[in-house]
Amino acid sequence: MGRRVGQSRGHNYPGFLLALLLPGAFILLGCLIAWKNWVEARAAARRPSSPPLALGDDV
Repeated sequence: MGRRVGQSRGHNYPGFLLALLLPGAFILLGCLIAWKNWVEARAAARRPSSPPLALGDDV
């Protein structure tokens, strides 16, 4: 007898979903790290490069 319409093949490939999720997790992790680095670089660019000099201090 033929296969039923809509029957899932998931039980035939137990590791298939895991094989799909792992690369996606690494890609997502890479994107999160890149986003974090971009945010930190943007914050560093907005900060003044040196502290302002205090007026009236003769050193």
